[in-house]
Amino acid sequence: MLIKLFSFLPKPFILKGDERQEETPAHEAVREAFINTMVHSCYSRSPRLVIEKRPNSIVTRNPGTLLISLPQYYEGGHSECRNPALQKMFGLIGRSDKAGSGVDKIMEGWKFAKWRRPYITEKTHPDVVELFLPLETLFSEETIEELKLIYGTAVVELPHNELIILALALIEEEVSNSRLQNMVEIHPSDLTKLLKRMCKDGLLIGSGFGRGTTYRINRDFSGSLDEVISSNTLNSDYDNVRRMILECCTHQGMSSREISLKIGRPPKEVQVIIKSMLKDGLLTSEAPDQLNKSTQRYRFHKVTKEAAKEVSNKVPSKVPSKVPSKVPSKSEEKILKLLSISSSMTRQDLMEQTNLSDGGVKKILNRLKNLGWLERIGSDKTGHWVVTYKFE
Repeated sequence: MLIKLFSFLPKPFILKGDERQEETPAHEAVREAFINTMVHSCYSRSPRLVIEKRPNSIVTRNPGTLLISLPQYYEGGHSECRNPALQKMFGLIGRSDKAGSGVDKIMEGWKFAKWRRPYITEKTHPDVVELFLPLETLFSEETIEELKLIYGTAVVELPHNELIILALALIEEEVSNSRLQNMVEIHPSDLTKLLKRMCKDGLLIGSGFGRGTTYRINRDFSGSLDEVISSNTLNSDYDNVRRMILECCTHQGMSSREISLKIGRPPKEVQVIIKSMLKDGLLTSEAPDQLNKSTQRYRFHKVTKEAAKEVSNKVPSKVPSKVPSKVPSKSEEKILKLLSISSSMTRQDLMEQTNLSDGGVKKILNRLKNLGWLERIGSDKTGHWVVTYKFE
């Protein structure tokens, strides 16, 4: 069965030393999914174990239910094995992941192949778990070209999450909030707000109510995508983007494209904000007579003391110039040490490690930031922490 499944996977020419590597991470992912299907099946139930090859995907189907929640499944590292004897057998021949689930290996294998992210579903009456392994990329040339025909060439300038939503809605004809949660890297509540905004901008058409709401492509879109992109830059993190642009341009001149790549923001959004910063006197262009040239580079405009107050009002300071000489509490010190070890930890991670409530963790994080002992770089979802406190 595995040999037959492997025949559907591409085998790029990859050398490991002087020998060609016969298997890629995608092959390892398929093996892991195949073993998981057997290890986690409930053999006392009536539905049979099924491995199905479809034109654009591989689907594994096993009787039973998930023994962990869906968020825990996608997070990885959690495992409740239904058949430990089978798991031990595969482990003895070196084919079973010690954690039991191997979700990380499946996700990484598909990411290596640049295919759409695998996803899992549960069905009842009878209880069945299905794992879908798509064999197609989300941003194929055909998909991008069709989106350009509907929305215009500026569609590629949309933020990454919005482009994913449009591409998936085009491929699957309609999507829901729950379906998208596994595809975009933002909080479910933020995803709800984003979908509402995209409907308001005319990019999507929503139907239904509450959790049953589904979204589809607005094929009759007649607005201006440039205006949509420009208006969406005036959001809650507008000042944060301005700060990041200033940091990029303080020591060297950079083009809008270079800035966009460095701070991870859409090129169109960066261009709009740079124009406002030029107008406010925060930036200066190296070639004022060629403002519309793509290679135009920008620098931080050194201001006089009289203008410094005006500039400081436009770009609030992130860190106090003088850190209070205080000692953090035990809980604060523990959080600082955790974040110094892993800068990508979330509030949920900190709650689990410290046994504090969400409100308690949030309060401590805000206090540490106000004291200048902790900084947040980037957005809440994709950013990271920087610990500035000096441990004794």
